[in-house]
Amino acid sequence: MNKLLLLLSMIAVDYGCNSSSMLIAQTQSEAKASPSATASAAAEDENKPQVLKTSPSGKFRVVENGEEFWIVTAADENQRTKMHSAELVIPEEFRFSPDEKWLYVELHHGSCMSGADLYRKSNSKAAGPNEVGPFQPIEPALEYGAWAEALKQRLFTENFADEGLCAMVRFGGWSDDSRRLLLIIRGGESRRETVGRYLYYNTRTSGFELTPYLRKVNAASAKSHEIDVLACAEPVDPLPDEATLKQRYAAVDKKLNENYQKMIAKAEKEEKETVATLRRFQRQWLKARDAGLKIYLAAFSPAEKERKRLQFLIDVSRTEAEADEEAAARQ
Repeated sequence: MNKLLLLLSMIAVDYGCNSSSMLIAQTQSEAKASPSATASAAAEDENKPQVLKTSPSGKFRVVENGEEFWIVTAADENQRTKMHSAELVIPEEFRFSPDEKWLYVELHHGSCMSGADLYRKSNSKAAGPNEVGPFQPIEPALEYGAWAEALKQRLFTENFADEGLCAMVRFGGWSDDSRRLLLIIRGGESRRETVGRYLYYNTRTSGFELTPYLRKVNAASAKSHEIDVLACAEPVDPLPDEATLKQRYAAVDKKLNENYQKMIAKAEKEEKETVATLRRFQRQWLKARDAGLKIYLAAFSPAEKERKRLQFLIDVSRTEAEADEEAAARQ
């Protein structure tokens, strides 16, 4: 059998996305099979379509088939959308909205450079596998619009993406009502000099937003090269009752802890040196979460605070749990 070695290297990107995004998980296998058998198996795996992401209900999938990436309807695989941007850059992160009408796709442009596309559910049906499918990308591309808005809102003084410098558009989270997508925009002349700022994309208005809450969060980390204050995506629709929110938080908190324990157990078994790193990232994430929660609750009345507290914890925990789950799967 192959022996799996987990090699974790730190990358100081941000705490706003997730602690796992600071780690690159690389695996190496020591194959005892013959080289020809290994090559044959590798070729077979390469030709086999791989499901990279499944929507919450299982209705949609992101599939890699050779060098092509598709958004596929599970019930009818002829209903599919090709990710044409994947012909030029590598898609590396996929996040369906809770209502499954939107798909955020993060794109790897190079070292310290990333962008993003956003796909919207369409009502059209494909007549064939190469026709218009169930999702269509917004135009202009999300990353271009995000940088333009960041400059307009004076979050940055220059467009680092246009200049070919360190520029990243990262996933921050979906609001529970799917009305807002939280983005983390990072830019600088080098990785160590990047600063991060939060920005929304509003799916209802099809435009970008910088709310008073996000301005406060951005101000709190204005002088830091790391985002050390977590933010949530503020919902537009009314919140459910407190009992429902408590149930949701209990479920997502349980999932978050289970995923974390799986990562710790795997690290203890295969590469003990990484355990301390994982625990340190957990402490940093909790500190950033609590700092962000304090800012968020400051704007609400005492009567609103408990439901808003639960909503914040659900949002940031769900984003982190999903990231941890994918990191564990890649290991």
